[in-house]
Amino acid sequence: MNKELFRLARQGLGRRRKDSLLLFAVLCLSFACAIVTLSVSGSIGATNQAYRLDIYGEWWGSISNAAASDIDFLEDQEWLRALGTSQTYGETVGGATACSIGVLDDGFIRLGHIGLQDGRMPEAVNEIAMEAGKLSALGYDYTLGQEIELAISLPTQEDDTPPVIVTHRFTLCGVLKAYSDFWGSAFSRIGELNGAVFTGDTGTLLLEEARAEARRMEAEEGVKMSLEGPSLQLFFYVEKELSGEAQKEIDTWLGRERPGMIRNDFSYENVEETRFHALYTVLIFLVTILAVLCIYTIQLQKQVRQYALFRSIGITKRQLRRIVFYESMILCVPAAVFGALFGAAGTWAVLRLVMYSGSAPVKVAVPWLGLLLIFLAWLGGLVLIRMAVLQLALREPLTGRVTMESKKLRRYRILRRAMISLMSLLLCASCLFTVLEA
Repeated sequence: MNKELFRLARQGLGRRRKDSLLLFAVLCLSFACAIVTLSVSGSIGATNQAYRLDIYGEWWGSISNAAASDIDFLEDQEWLRALGTSQTYGETVGGATACSIGVLDDGFIRLGHIGLQDGRMPEAVNEIAMEAGKLSALGYDYTLGQEIELAISLPTQEDDTPPVIVTHRFTLCGVLKAYSDFWGSAFSRIGELNGAVFTGDTGTLLLEEARAEARRMEAEEGVKMSLEGPSLQLFFYVEKELSGEAQKEIDTWLGRERPGMIRNDFSYENVEETRFHALYTVLIFLVTILAVLCIYTIQLQKQVRQYALFRSIGITKRQLRRIVFYESMILCVPAAVFGALFGAAGTWAVLRLVMYSGSAPVKVAVPWLGLLLIFLAWLGGLVLIRMAVLQLALREPLTGRVTMESKKLRRYRILRRAMISLMSLLLCASCLFTVLEA
């Protein structure tokens, strides 16, 4: 790099501060628009995917009414990436709707994206966390620390005997984000999902109370009653590349006598996205080029005078081209950086204000390879258009006149009006297609 020519380019931009700031703003805005058009479709897809995972969980497959041997089988597989368990002890009796109650391990909480509206997960004996809707159905509010008395029905092994019902007092420590009704409606055969959870120690205590109640009922009624124990559900995650192999091995393991595995198609559905990236990018690119061309043609007479002065002090045409190139770099590189930041923020704002309105965590997905390609094309186009304007200025003869002749000036004004009109049409088209894409 020629430091002297670079210094002249920087000083020239400084002397034309107003025009330089205008051009910088146009370049920054155009690159921001290019970022928005490139990333809006991908960001919508990423946000929808995050929303689906937040509602239906991150697990890939589930086995209901599982046995301990199923856990051993899964843990021996190389394709297994994460495993979680849910144990259901029984369901509540009374209230508007029944609520399954049991224990969730940490793996299930992570895979299921089980969150809290308030409070924390149970840690001590007799603590309980419940979904807000389940609390309301039982007639309780969401005050943490309150005592909750629940009648719980636990199934027995015998088909002809009624379930064992025990009453137990809990302390509310957390309010769960709703998930059980969503999953129950979305996935057939998924079985019971716990809308109320406690610790394993609380489950052991509950079983002891239920066994005592079963013995009392057996002594009074003379009917043998054996508790069935908690039912087990397994939830696990498998990477997409290994899902085919995992499906075959799980189907072989379960066989024909047992229900098959439940797939989480709601979180990992294949959505074919319509892509208009090329069209939007071309529109933005043309608007940018025309905007820059309009700015430079408006300044053409000033540039004719400036280049004439440079040539009068001995600067060659090659050196002038290098100065123009350096000026373009000084303007374009910072404009691209700020434009990328503004474009990412603009994508987030558009999705948040127009589409999601706080209902989902917005994810901004920028296609970096596409961004690099559009930057190179954008930079090359701007440099070429500046070189073209320079070439027009260099064609003016230096015979004591540093202004354009009247005929050329009229043609230049007609061309400028035509470009401004065309730029307006393209800008309207780009706005229209962006709205349609959203």
